[in-house]
Amino acid sequence: ILLIGGAMNLKYKIKKEINKFKSLKHNEKYSKELYKQVFNKDLDLNNPVGFNEKLMFLKIKNYNNNQLVTNCSDRYLFRLFVIGRGIKEKHLPKLIKKYNYAFEMNFKDLPNKFILKLSNFYGYDYICQDKNKINKKKLKQEIFNHQKEKYGIESGELYFNRIKPKIIIEELEYLSDIEYKIYCFNGKPKVILAKIAKKLKFYDLNWNEIFICKDIYYNQDVLKKPRYLKEMLGMSKKLAKEFPFVRIGFKENAEKVIVEEMSFTPGACLADYYTEDGNKYLGKLLDIKNVREN
Repeated sequence: ILLIGGAMNLKYKIKKEINKFKSLKHNEKYSKELYKQVFNKDLDLNNPVGFNEKLMFLKIKNYNNNQLVTNCSDRYLFRLFVIGRGIKEKHLPKLIKKYNYAFEMNFKDLPNKFILKLSNFYGYDYICQDKNKINKKKLKQEIFNHQKEKYGIESGELYFNRIKPKIIIEELEYLSDIEYKIYCFNGKPKVILAKIAKKLKFYDLNWNEIFICKDIYYNQDVLKKPRYLKEMLGMSKKLAKEFPFVRIGFKENAEKVIVEEMSFTPGACLADYYTEDGNKYLGKLLDIKNVREN
């Protein structure tokens, strides 16, 4: 059994390295392979119609070589972009510390509760409720391992590859469980996604529901309009000006709204939670005629 497990692990590692090579050296071809695997149809970059197709076009032709997209995807540098667009720092997660390497971390300098993020790695947010209960050596090793990874290569999102790994320590604020994600097309907010865990609900700017989500992901609950929707939309307009498409993430509490992230290729351009009509609907909102190839 151990021999079989070892062989499987080696096979996975080899496949992973092959995918990295293909993504870096033949990104367009590799992206077409990924699209075919997920949707069982060819990716048409000459005449993209659906939302995922158009995002693939943007990723390959512009975003992968767009330094501003890289900076705004960097979970530390995006803060500077937000402030530079006239949004007050109080609308960002409160920054406590920034480290370049795990060995620099001194837990004595940190509050008892905090949230740890990596600038180059999405999906790893370490929430600490009591630093005295942390296995510090194990945590530093995890961080070290994640910082070595080149996030985005296997998914074909090469713009992540240029992000310098940093460790970000933020205040653990008590915000709503609901994530609000504003879809901005050609500089204008058009669609709102309300996300709780893996359940989704889509709305227009007046908080009228848009039925573009597959049943398996659909949230059956009735959701109230966010308290700070007007502020979210205003911030989105400021942040989206330079981009054909960007999805801006927010959370809120009773006192304020927080800008959490900017996403340029949601789901690696392979999101399967839209219905077929929903994918077409979002595709019509995105105009890529004037996109300059980088």
